Amino acid sequence: MHQWFVPRTSCAAMAVCAALSAHLIACDAINNANAQRQRPGRPVHPPPIVPLRSTSPILQDVIVPDAPATPPPVPTAAPTTLARGRWVDSPLGFRTHRAVVRLADGTEGPWITVRVPVARLRFGVMRTESDRLASGLRAPNRIAMVAGYFERDKQPSGVLEANRVIHGQHHSHAGSGLFVVRDGRARVIAASSPQSEWAGSELVVQCGPRLVEAGPTVGVYADRGERFARAAACIRDGGATVDFIVTWSSAEALRGPGLYAFALALAGPSPAGDATGCETALNLDGGPSAGIHVDGVTEASHAPIGPVPWAIVLAPR
Repeated sequence: MHQWFVPRTSCAAMAVCAALSAHLIACDAINNANAQRQRPGRPVHPPPIVPLRSTSPILQDVIVPDAPATPPPVPTAAPTTLARGRWVDSPLGFRTHRAVVRLADGTEGPWITVRVPVARLRFGVMRTESDRLASGLRAPNRIAMVAGYFERDKQPSGVLEANRVIHGQHHSHAGSGLFVVRDGRARVIAASSPQSEWAGSELVVQCGPRLVEAGPTVGVYADRGERFARAAACIRDGGATVDFIVTWSSAEALRGPGLYAFALALAGPSPAGDATGCETALNLDGGPSAGIHVDGVTEASHAPIGPVPWAIVLAPR
């Protein structure tokens, strides 16, 4: 019995070892295949899981997946204009407007619109000094706008490119949309769009969520209870015009509308007197980083209360 039992046990052990060896070989093959499929040009260091804006316990509203292929219809809700200002024209071609509004969720506060004719201004990117939005803004640059999410090391969370200079790489956690300026037109497209749709553009900024989809259709489907200052890029006139919009609560600069109320307002008639809303719109960060600076126009500027290491800058062509 003993002589028969020992060989049988050895065979079983050998079978286990053989199976384990086959499993390890299969794992190596999978790892090698995955390595070969990695997209060229990705950072050599592993990207953070989520952008800085979503790590704060009070700022949990920035990671929104791509909208469904057929978004559910949502009625727009034009903001109630409590105090409408007047359009102020710049010699460079852009216009500014400041109003006070009440949105669908009851938020009351200023609403700044900086209207930019895309063909007349040059779009770029600036690394700010001391993380302050207006710092380092020198002639010919005249407008600085928050440029999307960033990481703890102050690097961009996703795509950030200007005039073929790459500052940040595409990342699925950096937002569901791309703000693209190319061939004298501006667009908001899905971050999942083929790279050929945006590579080599004058400006590309990844952020999210996409607040207004083509149609126009509201791209946010529910009020999740968040209330923070907001900044957005709003496309008009088939991409010939961009409105940079910043809004916040009169009671506290950190606070403002929820993303749902903000999207509803952007899709409807504007507080600046436009009968129609944005054709598409993209969120450009919020909370402490929401801000815009227009050189020499105090009424159209709002300093963020937190750091802004990267800015979209505009100058005359």
